[in-house]
Amino acid sequence: MPRYRLGSADLRNLIAYLMSLDENKPPGVTDDTIRLGVMLAEDKRFDAINRVVKKVLRAFFREVDQKGGIYGRKIELVFTESEPAPQDVLCYFAVLLPETGNPRLQQLVEKDIPVLFPLFVDTFAGPVAVTFQADLVDQFGSLFVYAGNIAGSEGVIAVVVDDNAQGKRILEKFAALAGSELDANRYQLSLNNPAVPGIAADVNQIFWFSQQRKVLVRLLDDLRKKRQTVTLYSSVDLLGSLIPRWPEQIALILSNPRGMPDIGSNEFQIWDKFRRMHLHTEKHPEWQRIAYLSGVLMAESLKRAGRRISRDRLLQSARSLENYPVGVMPLVSTSGNRGKPSQILRLVPETHSLESLHAWF
Repeated sequence: MPRYRLGSADLRNLIAYLMSLDENKPPGVTDDTIRLGVMLAEDKRFDAINRVVKKVLRAFFREVDQKGGIYGRKIELVFTESEPAPQDVLCYFAVLLPETGNPRLQQLVEKDIPVLFPLFVDTFAGPVAVTFQADLVDQFGSLFVYAGNIAGSEGVIAVVVDDNAQGKRILEKFAALAGSELDANRYQLSLNNPAVPGIAADVNQIFWFSQQRKVLVRLLDDLRKKRQTVTLYSSVDLLGSLIPRWPEQIALILSNPRGMPDIGSNEFQIWDKFRRMHLHTEKHPEWQRIAYLSGVLMAESLKRAGRRISRDRLLQSARSLENYPVGVMPLVSTSGNRGKPSQILRLVPETHSLESLHAWF
């Protein structure tokens, strides 16, 4: 306070100003609550997973509220599937993101509403997004080593990447792993374009590291018509939203950049207690972990943003996570692509679920 004497009118004006500082709160924030949006998958075949995600997040933030909330504020969750996405929220923290180009996401981008921790790297990017993921080059390398150990060297392998800097880095990684003298009769390389890549009839393994999913859909239709038996390798970040309609005759192996948990950590013990209390009868364990992970990162970001929270402060705090322990996976950093893939997943087509092959590369 000033050391000089204030008049009554000046004092009243000063007090009114100080009391007004907390009144300019961002959308979704009141004195008692913080309203958060969760955008789920629209595809009806994801309904069971949507239910698991809702159950995990409701239970997680119920525990947060019981411990005093975030600086005394309780968390209100707004789940959106096919309906328009409400804008009166502090942010969206997406667990099951919809397809690329979804108009609901585009509207959020245009309104500068933060979207935190999306899973699929090609779905959303921009100044109001915060993501964490392993580099696709490392994920490709993990899958290539895995495939070589499991499937051996028989048959023709197709590697499909985008015609950009990342695609060229993947091909460099491929050349280093396959050897200096590539056998043209064994490997088929394709820089992706709007047309369906020409996959030879004797190809039995496809490494798909292109972000052109519409091209992939056409390719899958072509393989299905030809009844060509192949195993397709990719990243869960690239193809996760295609899982509900994946053709059963095409085997799908995915890298998981989030990795396996450290079962000896205190954070894992907290997660395991939470799982046994709330989720012991639920299926889809991989999505349970992902939903819990999203909740942990969201809660920590809210705490770091402080009592006088704003969207800018929230984005700043979410980007500041560095080697943060979450229990359900290795340490998380959102300030750069520092994660390394360590887990290989297989799609179980009958249940549209992901099964860990317990492989580390």
